[in-house]
Amino acid sequence: MILTFTIKGANTSTYFYNLAVSVHLVGFYLSRIRMFNENVRLFIAGQFLAGFGMAFWSLLFNLYLQELGLTKDRIGITLAIANFATAIIALPAGIYISRHSQKLTLIFSQLLFPLLAGTAIFLVGPSFLILLFLAYGFATFMRVIAGPFIMANTTHKERTYVFSVYFITTVIGGVLGNLMGGSLQQLFRRVGIEAVVGYRWAILVGIFLIVLAIVPYFFIKEENRIEKPARFHLRDMAAWNWPLFIRALIPSVLVSIGAGIVLQFVNLYFKDTFHLPDSAIGSYMSLQAFAMAAGAVIVPSLAERFGKVTTIVGTQLLSIPFMLVLAFTGDIHIAIIALTIRSGLMNMANPVSNTLLFELCKPTEQAVINSLLIMFSGLAWSISSLAFGRFLKGNYSESFIVAVVLYFISSLLYYYFFRSVEIEDESLEAIELIKQT
Repeated sequence: MILTFTIKGANTSTYFYNLAVSVHLVGFYLSRIRMFNENVRLFIAGQFLAGFGMAFWSLLFNLYLQELGLTKDRIGITLAIANFATAIIALPAGIYISRHSQKLTLIFSQLLFPLLAGTAIFLVGPSFLILLFLAYGFATFMRVIAGPFIMANTTHKERTYVFSVYFITTVIGGVLGNLMGGSLQQLFRRVGIEAVVGYRWAILVGIFLIVLAIVPYFFIKEENRIEKPARFHLRDMAAWNWPLFIRALIPSVLVSIGAGIVLQFVNLYFKDTFHLPDSAIGSYMSLQAFAMAAGAVIVPSLAERFGKVTTIVGTQLLSIPFMLVLAFTGDIHIAIIALTIRSGLMNMANPVSNTLLFELCKPTEQAVINSLLIMFSGLAWSISSLAFGRFLKGNYSESFIVAVVLYFISSLLYYYFFRSVEIEDESLEAIELIKQT
């Protein structure tokens, strides 16, 4: 009787302890969010709308191309051209952003991408590919600017949390876009609209949402923006932190090649393997986004406890077994669970890795390293697009296996390249703690 009472008491104590810890963590998280300045809040609001609209494009564009009658090889070539545009434009975009108004760049890039992409889907042949190339080029500005903008409008205390909330809000926007995009296209089909036309109009709804993202950007204030030189010379590149850039780029390229082989074709994987309707595909892809958002909520706390590098590498390695499940399963339910967990684990550390890398750079190099990462990611995705159709012949199982190998090598290299940064960071924290005592 006494033993039973003790166990119950211990369980009760443990429950209240866990509750107290949870309340403390929530309070700490909210205290960091309250530190966000107005520019950050406006930027995140705009990125939410942009993520909402871009999800329509991400979900439906491949399916639209397939409905037009394109083979996987042709779809791969089309995506390779789009990703090649990202690669070509990324570095010039980074150099431009480091020397010009972030606010105006946000507004104009957010306007030109939907204008060009919306026109492209009504065309065929070379005109379609040219406009698609230009659209992805301007979308690159939207991607490059995020990191430098957040770094310029945050302090060290709340920075990881800003990256985390930014990631979460874009993911939530993606969830809504996936759900609405798939359902909207199905609705058009039910009312008798031809499939190709239904895809076009559903994509246009998403494009309209991207345009709406401009509204919050108009209220951003740039009075605290760092003065930057107006001209760029090639000799300036010699002063960049190339050892850091190379260490960051090698693991990133390997992950990008692996991700490009599978992530660009996940919607086709569901459609071809399990014969799902578009609305169901949108719902299942939304589960991925929920997992990523949940992971991004907890990852700042994990980074503070275990260190940034350990958190990044550990979560990536834990995602690998679930990719192997996707390679071999024929059960839709197992595939959904595996894909959801994989997405959460593989992407949850993005806010931490962004914070780590940007903190290692000078302010003038932040746009440059971001653009280099995006440039090589674009090249990697171009290679992946071609490899999927040409060499892997659209074989999803082989694609997942190749991705697993690349993810594993990338994780090991990342730890090897940045483990000393983790040790230095811990040493600095220990020194600060000693000073305080």
